[in-house]
Amino acid sequence: MKTKALLISTFCLLFFSCQEKTKSYKKKATNIITDKNNSQSNKEKATLERDTITIEYLNKYNPYDYETKLSNGYSLEFKYFQEDKNNPIEMCLNLKKGDKTIDTLNIMGYGSPHKNLGYIGADYNKYFVFVNSFGSGNPHDFKLIEKQNGKIIKSGFIVDSFKNPELLLYAKGYDSLMLYDLEKKKDNFI
Repeated sequence: MKTKALLISTFCLLFFSCQEKTKSYKKKATNIITDKNNSQSNKEKATLERDTITIEYLNKYNPYDYETKLSNGYSLEFKYFQEDKNNPIEMCLNLKKGDKTIDTLNIMGYGSPHKNLGYIGADYNKYFVFVNSFGSGNPHDFKLIEKQNGKIIKSGFIVDSFKNPELLLYAKGYDSLMLYDLEKKKDNFI
């Protein structure tokens, strides 16, 4: 009798164990099929998004977030562009005086935050500070640019700026603090 009960319990244990594994395999197969369908759906969505996002749409719903006017008739021009229909849409910032483009300051894909593309950090008489910001808490990269020709005068991490007198406080690296006098064109190590 004990042997018969032992055989029946072993049989039941094996039977239910096999059923659980079968359910598990069916669930995994369903998940694989679902993941494959989701992957195809995501690709279709990305293609659809690429095909439906237009420059007009971006200009209307994602305009440039920062000031573009500089003193003495200079400005930054923000625009979206696409070289041809097979290329992705990009955005750029140009340094301009009136209708004349002096230099292209930066180009990035349209999905990047505008602070990554760049913005005006300080505006001086003959120069301006062009800043790129990549994430919260990170130092802000800058270039001190001569407005007339787009030439880079200084670069590093911006700390602060002062208008009268025209001074720029910046770090060359992580171990040096510099004060640049724009009028005298002189660096002072602090």
